[in-house]
Amino acid sequence: MKKTLVLCFLLLLPAWLYAGSPPPTTQSGSLDWSVLTTWKMATKPLAFVQTLDNRRVYVLGADSKVHIFS
Repeated sequence: MKKTLVLCFLLLLPAWLYAGSPPPTTQSGSLDWSVLTTWKMATKPLAFVQTLDNRRVYVLGADSKVHIFS
């Protein structure tokens, strides 16, 4: 049982150390961002989700419809 716990700890240790490191920033410590694309919507957006492959954006509008942009 102890061997299993030690093995699990050793396997999870690199992930724990990586998760504890701060994200990379610029020298000034601020984020670099810019607007790449804008979409005109006839309704107010309430929430949005982007696919993992960055090909589509799903926007929930105030009209209770999901608007899909690619």
